[in-house]
Amino acid sequence: MPPRAQPRPPSPLLRAVLLMLLTATSIFCALKAAALLENARPQPLAEAPSLPAPEPTPIPAPPAPPPPDPDILIDPGHGGADPGRIGKDGQHEKKWALEVATSLATQLRSAGWKVSLTRTDDSTLPLADRSLIANRSPRLLFVSIHFNAGDPAASGLETYFSWPRQPEIMARLHSLAGMSDGAILPPDGSETLATSIQNAACLATGSRNRGIRNRPELSVTSRSLCPSVLVECAFLTHPTDARNVASRPWRQRLVTGLAAGISSWLQSSGYHPPPKPAPLSNP
Repeated sequence: MPPRAQPRPPSPLLRAVLLMLLTATSIFCALKAAALLENARPQPLAEAPSLPAPEPTPIPAPPAPPPPDPDILIDPGHGGADPGRIGKDGQHEKKWALEVATSLATQLRSAGWKVSLTRTDDSTLPLADRSLIANRSPRLLFVSIHFNAGDPAASGLETYFSWPRQPEIMARLHSLAGMSDGAILPPDGSETLATSIQNAACLATGSRNRGIRNRPELSVTSRSLCPSVLVECAFLTHPTDARNVASRPWRQRLVTGLAAGISSWLQSSGYHPPPKPAPLSNP
């Protein structure tokens, strides 16, 4: 077999051309790889335009608490350094006024009425403070409990009211009613309250009925915004009245009569004690 022909080595020119092509290809690949790497780098985010800070949301004020339910205010007359009337046997009006007022509050509460007292012990309470207490909260009515003194022959029970009230109180009553000062303001019910209490208490005790009287200058009733009366329950200077006041059964009849007169007036005026909550049942 004839010997195979050996390939000729490339010429120097061809080798130069091939080397140039190889170099160019390497450079191209390197540039392309660099471009790909550059594009793969995370680009910085464009800075967002600055916006004004949002206004803080105002926090709404808590709702005002509802006004308290109106109640009955009972005022035991005198007290502390002021003994009130003093009977022939040394009885102090302030003592009996507090005892009767406290018992009256208990009886009215047992009937479902909300009741407050201007004093609950033997403390001094100026007259002006009693009407301030009466006007501090909504009241259904105001009853001041007292005992009388005078001529030894005088006896019985009487009830006072004030209409019209003191000028500054009348101005407030006109404002509350939405009326001008010159308008005629109808009576507030104090007179009918006095009549109801007077008749019921006399019926319960058998006391002499001395009737009701309008005393526009009387301090506690003339400076109160709600229907107000002052009850003189008996004469500490009359022998029979004084014995009655010292008798617990008679005082209980007095309290029953006062409570009946108050409740009757309230119900005829459209007020009723709130319903008592139902008792909890056993599981």
